[in-house]
Parts: sequence; structure tokens; C-alpha cells
Amino acid sequence: MTTVLTTASCLLLSAGASRAVQMPDDGRSVHLAPSAHRGPVKEIRWGIADRGRRSVELDALVGYCEYGGRRPYVEGVKRRGWHGGLALTMLVRFPPQKSGGCMWVQVGVLKWVRLRRPTARTRLFDGSTSPPARRG
Repeated sequence: MTTVLTTASCLLLSAGASRAVQMPDDGRSVHLAPSAHRGPVKEIRWGIADRGRRSVELDALVGYCEYGGRRPYVEGVKRRGWHGGLALTMLVRFPPQKSGGCMWVQVGVLKWVRLRRPTARTRLFDGSTSPPARRG
């Protein structure tokens, strides 16, 4: 099963599916593995909530369609070097949307990330934007 998300309208299409599911556009889309039944994964813009000596806490406010099930959660954080600093991309998994009505709500997600260097000497960039934006 192949699943593709588009960034314009964030439309979820599955091979063999009889319909498409419209999702709100909170961030750039990511190609999903066959585990699409767990819901889509999106790259989300983040901010810095707290700093430790060699760690930083990333936070983001994400909206989703609440219908009494699971909430969005941080699936992971991608790292890559960027202009002498570090670009971090927060990946948030959203619960699959069910048919019918729902209430649109926003929820905060947090994730601590350990760094190899002290945070005072590390320039941090948000990898969900193009080009990556400086965050700290």
C-alpha cells in the first residue's frame, strides 16, 4: 500500500482506497510508510520551550480534529547539519480522521532533544521551513 500526502491541501490518498480524506494543512507533508492506518506524519514548526546544558525542549501547538481518540504526538526529530549549526525537524503523527463531524482543537506537543555540544554554542534551525529558519 502506498500513501502520498500533498502540501497544498494535505490530501491523503491510498492505493486501493475508494475515497480521499481531507486533512488540515499544519505543516509540510511527509511520505508515509505502509503504516498509514496510524495516521499521517507532518513536519511541524517548533519553538524552544526550555534549555538544558546539552539538551533543548521543542514545543509546538498543533490543531487536529478531536473525536475522542488519540491525540497528536511527536513521532521523532530529524537532525542534520546546517551552516555550522543543527537543523531539527519535528515529526508529529496525527490520528487518522474518521468520517462524520468533529471539534477542531489545538494541543501542545513537547519533545526533549539531546545535543552533542552545549546549547550555548549550538545554533539551532527549524528544518520544517525552506530554507531552515534560525530558532536559537
